[in-house]
Amino acid sequence: MLAAQKHTLAETLLSEQENSIPVVEDNVFYVLDGGALIHRLPWQVGQTYEDILHMYVSYVNRKYKPCVVVFDGYSEEPSTKDAVHRQRARSHNPCKVNLELHMKLEIKKDDFLANLENKQLFITALSAELKKSSVLTKHAKQDADLLIVQTAVAASRNQTVVVVGDDTDLLVLLCFHASVDKFSIYFRSEMKTNAKKREDL
Repeated sequence: MLAAQKHTLAETLLSEQENSIPVVEDNVFYVLDGGALIHRLPWQVGQTYEDILHMYVSYVNRKYKPCVVVFDGYSEEPSTKDAVHRQRARSHNPCKVNLELHMKLEIKKDDFLANLENKQLFITALSAELKKSSVLTKHAKQDADLLIVQTAVAASRNQTVVVVGDDTDLLVLLCFHASVDKFSIYFRSEMKTNAKKREDL
């Protein structure tokens, strides 16, 4: 299966917006792409999984409250993302980890997440920790893009919404589903914390 050239659309939009980044109001509700969130923060070999989870909870509470985090689901059913998952797994060593909170990370983050069972276990654990901190979470059966957009559109009936993610599909879906008779919806793309810059749309 050929990969979509979505980066071309993203680069065009960013070039158009680089001199006119919108000002977002203070009183907003954030809808976070859980997949992008997981990839945003670096992990260090030797950290416990509990420490890694707490790092995410602290990050979300510091930057995005009030919010809801929407996660992908990784079931054994066929998915439109299966080809992408197989391609990513080929470039890593996706060994299975029996995740326990007290255990220390012994492999690279990308290798851990390349195994979909590991990823689902981590998402389940992270969701539980976020809920303890009064952060709302939602879980899609498979790809979360549509659920993220539906959640944002529903929330925009009552207040301004900022969708935080890095997938061009989210922007396209927002353009289709958003309504002009409701509060504004902004799309914000945030790079990993070790990246040199961040772009907002």
